[in-house]
Amino acid sequence: MQRGTAARMAGGLMALLVLPVAAGGSVTPPPTFAMVATTVDTSGGIAHAASAPVCLPHDGNPAATLQQAFATGNTASLGALSGFDEPTIYPLGNGRQLWLVHDAYLDLDHSGGPYQDQTYVHNVAMEVTTDAADVCVSLRFQWRPDGLTPVDFETGPTDDPEHHYKTMVRWWWALGGGIDADGTLTVLWAEMEEDHGGRTERRPQDGITRHPVAVWRAVYDPVTLDRLAFEPAADPGIAPLYGVGVVDDPAAGFTYLFGNAMERDLTRSGGYEAGPHPGTRTYLARVPLGQYTSTPEYWDGGGWSTDRTKAAPVHEGGWAEWMLQPRLIDGQWVSITKVDAFWSAHVVVQTADHPQGPWTIALDIPFAVPTLGLDPTSPGGIGTLQATYSPVIVPDWSRAGHLTVVMSQNGWNWPQVCNKAAVIPYYWPAVVPVDLDQ
Repeated sequence: MQRGTAARMAGGLMALLVLPVAAGGSVTPPPTFAMVATTVDTSGGIAHAASAPVCLPHDGNPAATLQQAFATGNTASLGALSGFDEPTIYPLGNGRQLWLVHDAYLDLDHSGGPYQDQTYVHNVAMEVTTDAADVCVSLRFQWRPDGLTPVDFETGPTDDPEHHYKTMVRWWWALGGGIDADGTLTVLWAEMEEDHGGRTERRPQDGITRHPVAVWRAVYDPVTLDRLAFEPAADPGIAPLYGVGVVDDPAAGFTYLFGNAMERDLTRSGGYEAGPHPGTRTYLARVPLGQYTSTPEYWDGGGWSTDRTKAAPVHEGGWAEWMLQPRLIDGQWVSITKVDAFWSAHVVVQTADHPQGPWTIALDIPFAVPTLGLDPTSPGGIGTLQATYSPVIVPDWSRAGHLTVVMSQNGWNWPQVCNKAAVIPYYWPAVVPVDLDQ
């Protein structure tokens, strides 16, 4: 069985995430909607699959409606999508958002079987559109040339002989991006490689088995999502990767690219005990607003330099990871972080007046997952059935002091997650409100 990177995670302490529940303590299921048959466009030699939208009435709260759909994802409330994590979210305007989700499972025939009987892809495009009445979700991915097997939405350079084929050795992970100066959608992608060495020596606390090797820039039509270009980023380097978070600041005239090593295979930096690890440091670069092909300037601790080697961290914290995920909400810089990712039990919200900081803690909270109960065999001694990690802010559904956050979740017992995929929604994110005034 092939399975996603996040699904292979292992760690020590677990986070606690509070899910919104209805009166009586259970998550209210969403209405049942039929999924219209997928359409396939084979023009240009690349077969793109686009599902007809599933629309859910939101009664003024699209975030809560989507949370209800995720909390009952095992009931096929979102069509073929059967589980995913770590979305990157790009506002497109006019109520449209693009969610590039990772390590997704597709139950194409709606058989409701375990994950090992479903189709795994590294990334899927999920369009989320909100109007006055409904929040609608549609999926996009590609097909192999035989038209029978789905593959990733983004499969990399077209001159790659394996362009159409999924692989567990090399794949693409969506970083930040946005509408660029040309009015097209730019997405930065990390080229990822699977780490096969040292599995017998690897311990749960040493993390997951992949690492980034380069950064690429893709350009898409923001309406059709057809790909227009795929090329190395203006700064394709790693350690850190610039673009793990991307924020436009029109008032300043810059697009800011936050950098992080994005290393969750801690064996590559000496094992868990050898912290603080590279992922605990966040860096910052900038380009003129929306001009992703421009040479970046890097924050060096006192100003801006074109010399990458002089970059200084704008934030350091944690032991395994502290990856800032900033957004600019009503003129306020705000970031949410799952401190130490899988290895910790709390979430921190930070604010700043400038992207280079200083970043100060506005909220430090434990999160709980009461929905699925307890598992005394879970590592870390907390006993929750799920781990939580990689929160992201949804800009379109957030305002000053009141954030909407998507928190990824997964079960600690992966065989159980796979076997119970149609029964228990372990591997679905939660969409939760975070009130900075609490």
